[in-house]
Amino acid sequence: MKIELYIAAHKNFEMRFDKTFLPIHVGSRNSKEDFCPIKDASGDNISDRNDTFCELTALYWMWKNTKGQDFIGLLHYRRHLNFSFSQKKENEWGTIDYPIIDEKYIDENSLDYSGVLARLDDTDILLPKKWDVRHAGSTSMLNHYERGDHHHVSDYISALNILKEKYPDYYQFASIVNNSTNGYFTNIFIAKRDIFDQYCTWLFDILFELEKTLDISNYSIQERRVFGYISEWLLNIFIEKLKHDKKDIKIKELQRTFVQNPSFILHPKPSFSVANIPILISFNNTYAPYAGVLIQSIIKNANVNTNYDIFIFGSNVSQLNKNYINLITSHKSNVNVTFLDPDPLFSNYDLYSYSHFSKDMYYRLFIPDVFKNFTRVIYIDSDTLVQTDIAALFDTDMEGKSIAAVRDCVMQGFIKFKVRSNAETGSLEAMDYLRSYLEIEDDCAYFQSGILIFDIAKSQAKMEQVRSILMSGKKYWFPDQDILNKVYKNDVLYLDPRWNVYHGNGDTQTFFQNLPAAVAKTYFESRNDPFVIHFAGPRKPWIFPKVDFASYFWSVARETPWYEELLLNLAAKHDDIKGIDHRTVEVIAHRIVNEKSIGIRDVMRALASPFAPIGSTRRNILRKAFNVLRRPFV
Repeated sequence: MKIELYIAAHKNFEMRFDKTFLPIHVGSRNSKEDFCPIKDASGDNISDRNDTFCELTALYWMWKNTKGQDFIGLLHYRRHLNFSFSQKKENEWGTIDYPIIDEKYIDENSLDYSGVLARLDDTDILLPKKWDVRHAGSTSMLNHYERGDHHHVSDYISALNILKEKYPDYYQFASIVNNSTNGYFTNIFIAKRDIFDQYCTWLFDILFELEKTLDISNYSIQERRVFGYISEWLLNIFIEKLKHDKKDIKIKELQRTFVQNPSFILHPKPSFSVANIPILISFNNTYAPYAGVLIQSIIKNANVNTNYDIFIFGSNVSQLNKNYINLITSHKSNVNVTFLDPDPLFSNYDLYSYSHFSKDMYYRLFIPDVFKNFTRVIYIDSDTLVQTDIAALFDTDMEGKSIAAVRDCVMQGFIKFKVRSNAETGSLEAMDYLRSYLEIEDDCAYFQSGILIFDIAKSQAKMEQVRSILMSGKKYWFPDQDILNKVYKNDVLYLDPRWNVYHGNGDTQTFFQNLPAAVAKTYFESRNDPFVIHFAGPRKPWIFPKVDFASYFWSVARETPWYEELLLNLAAKHDDIKGIDHRTVEVIAHRIVNEKSIGIRDVMRALASPFAPIGSTRRNILRKAFNVLRRPFV
């Protein structure tokens, strides 16, 4: 039996279905996307009307450009039917919700040829289960259209007038639908080809006539979808008439499914065939300007004979920030930027975050899975600055290890000063936390995860353990970094510390000066010639422009589209210039960056450090006392 089910989509999505399901790109005539071979702009089409006809541009294309199917149907990229014989719990909107399209989703809903075939046995039409509009507070189908946020009921009445004029024998069934409290929604259905043709001929004849009569020139983007909205009510009218005319018509209703995040989980391939250096950066929209400075620093130090394949994990990065990033790389033929949406990878996990840690930090854990088409990948935090050609890092001999990183000197300080972990992990002293919680016996083995090299093939073997930890819901002090240390212990190549140099966070003469002698010596030597500067900690250069290495950051920031924004944000943090016009603010911001300014906190830090070093209990007590005492003055 020939069955073709078309999945209407305006963007890429996770296509795990078999060949029974055919994705069709709707609105493809006016789209720059190119994610599937079937486009509604080919052949006889109405692709350019997608903004008003919605998924009906796919329906029209199917009607005019295909033939010979026993059954043909329309689904959506995030809405399908439950073809299994197992009923599942529905939400108030009458759908079964799933986080992503994966094998579990496919199996549970029998979304394959055999599952569809079983449901089509002794059937003429498959429809989504009717939904009761009273769940939305409506009293009838007509009332539900009238109450729609983007509906104009006069448009629907106009459609009914056309129906009465052109198809008077259907008009009585409009009253049945309008007075009903439930109906078929979302324009999803599967039908025998002859019924499908009958429906499309009738539907588009009405809608094209309606299109001539409506003035939608002042409609919003949502309101312009009027023909897609009205078609849902027309489908109900068509079905009522069909049931009346053909008493033996066999119609089945199936549960609707809804996928919360249908985005395609990309497994990218190298953008360049030779000398390709894959680099991954992960950040959210707030950090986009600082990541942009990082990318500019990579470009400044790049070799013209090397290709830099930059991938960005950033599911919520605004289009404006994406445009800025593309702008700073567009003039470089040896630099390519690709944005990836990693959210579907984590939909099954309840990710723990606290303080300034966000879920974005977990993304690097799945690098071995996402980048399976690469041999190795560099990961770099967005609050870093590159001072040399990062290709040199990529060429590191990893000596058979799965991962490469720099030892974390801060953890060495935490061990010395007996800093305790957070309450959620038992408030353990750092040494006890490493040994009992992370099962790391060597105090010097803990690494910093801001700059990493992954050997992809070797690291893939670690992914089962990573998933197990995430599924357990166990909480960690430095969540992603601790998980990496736990999973990759004894399988780490320790890099030259110059590849990840802390800027000091203003604590070089206190915390870092008091590190164990050998650790302190290594740290201060690495500061003399840093390959990568890491602005870890709260005293970022875009907030504290006189912190160590801040001038390096600002010299690169000046070459990016975010420079003025960064200056204005910096100036806005100074109470004495609030309310001043923006040109004056920019001038003052320049002065803040280029002149020394020492505040009361800086003085107090200097006085306290000799007898209350960073990380000590005494320092924590003094900090709390200072914050209480200064409140009347701020």
